[in-house]
Amino acid sequence: MLLDMSTLPSTKSFADQLKSEIKDIDIVLLNAGALNTTFHLSAEGYEQTIQVTVLSTALLALLLLPWMKEAGKGRAHLAFVTSGRHRIVAIDTWPEENVLQWLSKEENWPSSMYATAKLLEQYVANEIAKLALNAYGVPEVIVNPLCPGQ
Repeated sequence: MLLDMSTLPSTKSFADQLKSEIKDIDIVLLNAGALNTTFHLSAEGYEQTIQVTVLSTALLALLLLPWMKEAGKGRAHLAFVTSGRHRIVAIDTWPEENVLQWLSKEENWPSSMYATAKLLEQYVANEIAKLALNAYGVPEVIVNPLCPGQ
């Protein structure tokens, strides 16, 4: 199976193929990331680090979560590889709306885009964890962010 996290269509195609070919699942580890030293836009028009680390990761999690609830039989784990670097991001200069578009303009590109993307990914993991709960508040998939660093 081919997965190119720099594009949303590839991410969706991968998820569709995975769900059609795999019938049982224990864990999905979402570990895609980009660490660019210069500004790059994705085909969809977002800054590439955001595209790979946040948007495609979020899409993949959203597409796989319903399948994981069923195929994982209530025991599956969905893990996001985040980073403790998310704590260094200052969001006080961010606009109140259209943050992703704002961050995807070269003039707003921070030198700490990796940390910024990991902060956004942490937000994604938090929201996906809410979606993993059933009507009684019990997780049907265990969702964890994890930091491989110190």
